[in-house]
Amino acid sequence: MKRRLAMAFALAMSLPTCVHAQMRESETLIVLDLSNACADETSALLLTSEVRVRLPEAVVIRESAGFDGADWSVAWRTLEEDACGLALRGPDAGVQLALAANAPPEQIRQAASRVAWLVSVQASGEADADALDDPLALDASLLGTPQPQAEPEPQAEPEPGAEDEIVAEAMAEPDSELDSEPQAEQAPAFRVSLVPGISFPASADSEQISTFSLNLLGGRSLGLSGVEFGLLFNAESGFVEGVQFAVGANLVSGDVSGAQLSFGLNLAQASLNGVQLGSVNLAGGVVRGAQIGFFNVGKDVAGLQIALINVARTSAVPVGLVNFLYGEPVYLTTWFTQSGLLVAGIRHGGRYLRYIYALGASPFATNALMAAGVGVGAHLPLDPIYIDLDVLGFQLAGVGENFLEQATLNQVRVTIGWQIARHFAVFGGVALSALAPRGLAGAQELVPSYGQRLFENEADPQIWLWPELHLGLSF
Repeated sequence: MKRRLAMAFALAMSLPTCVHAQMRESETLIVLDLSNACADETSALLLTSEVRVRLPEAVVIRESAGFDGADWSVAWRTLEEDACGLALRGPDAGVQLALAANAPPEQIRQAASRVAWLVSVQASGEADADALDDPLALDASLLGTPQPQAEPEPQAEPEPGAEDEIVAEAMAEPDSELDSEPQAEQAPAFRVSLVPGISFPASADSEQISTFSLNLLGGRSLGLSGVEFGLLFNAESGFVEGVQFAVGANLVSGDVSGAQLSFGLNLAQASLNGVQLGSVNLAGGVVRGAQIGFFNVGKDVAGLQIALINVARTSAVPVGLVNFLYGEPVYLTTWFTQSGLLVAGIRHGGRYLRYIYALGASPFATNALMAAGVGVGAHLPLDPIYIDLDVLGFQLAGVGENFLEQATLNQVRVTIGWQIARHFAVFGGVALSALAPRGLAGAQELVPSYGQRLFENEADPQIWLWPELHLGLSF
C-alpha cells in the first residue's frame, strides 16, 4: 500500500520508457538495477536518490530488466561468493564495489559518491586504466586514501590446516564496523510532528523515512514513501515517492516521484516524475510530468508546463503568457500570402508547442496596410520534414491618415516544412482566413474574388471567409 498512491500519479503523468528518446544528447543515462535480494525498497530509494543528487546533469532511472542505450548500468546484486555488491558497467570499463545487503545509510551514500566519481572521471577522460580494471585500486581512489606501493614482506608458510582455521574465524567474526553504523528508521504507520525535532513517536528526523505523516506546523525527515500533510511546510532531505499536501510549501532536496500539492511553493531540487501543483513550482532536474501554477521553473521538461511564466532549458509543451526557454532556438521567419500580405517575425517555443510574433504589410495594395499579429501552433517534427498547425490573429491598420481605422484578420493554417539545414527551412501550406474590414480602406483588397461573405444583411457586420496559400522561409 506504501507505493500505490505514489505510482498512480507518476505513471499517469509520464512514461519512463520514453526517457531515452526525450533526453538531450549531452546527458548521461544511468540505469540502476536493484535486486530485492540485496536491497529492500528503503535502501533502493536511498541509493537512487543519492546518485541523482551527486550527478544532477545525468538522467538516472531504475529498471529491473535492463535498458537499451544506457551509458552506465549499476546493479546492486549478488556477486562472487554469494556476497552483495555494486557491479558497474560503463562505456570503457566494468568494475565491482563492495556494498553489503541493505547497507547502512552512510555506506550507501559513500557508494553513491564512488559511482559519481567513476562516471565523472570517465566523462572527462581522466580515469586511470589500471584503476578501472582493478576494483581494489578503484575503491581506494574513490575513498581518497592513496595506497602506497610497498614491497611485499616474506611470509612464513602456514602450518597444515591453519589456513582453513583462519578462514573459518574470519567468516564467523561479525563486522563490528558495519553493525555500528546507524540504520535508517522505518516509520510507523502514522507519524505526527509539531515542528522538526518534536514528533510522535519520537525519532531522529535525519534518519526517518515516513509512510504517513501529519505535520501540524512543519516536519522534516530523510524521505517519504507514502502520504504527507502539512500546515506550513513538509521537508525531506532525501526523496519523495508519494504525495505531499501543504498550505505553505513542500521542500525536497532530492527526487520526487508522485505529486506535490500546495498553495505556495513546491520544490524538487533533483528530478520530478509526476506533477507539481502550486503557485510556484521549482524542479532542479529533468521533469517528466507536469508543472501547473503561476510561475514554473524546470530544467529539461519532457511534459507540460502551464503558468503565467514558464522557465526551462527545454520544454515539450510550455503553455504560458511568457515562456523563457533558454536552451531552445529562436527562428526568424517570413512568408507571403496569396491575398498579398507580406509578413516577417520570430517563432519560439518548445518541442511540440510554439509561439509566433509577427509584423506585416500589404505592399501591392492600392491602399497600403500594416499588420501586427501573434499566434500559437502545434509543431510535429518528422526530421527533416515537419508539420505545423497554427492559429494566427492580425490587427490591420491604414497608413497615414487611415491609421486609426483598423480591421481584424484571423487565420487557421496547416504548414508543411522541409528543414534543409540547421538554420534554414522552406515551408508552405494552406490557410482559412476570416476578415472583418470594419470600414478600413484597403482591407477589402485582401479578399479574393472567390471569397464568401458570411452575412448578406447590410445591417450585419461584414465577415469575409476564404482559403488561401502561403509560402515562406525560416532561418
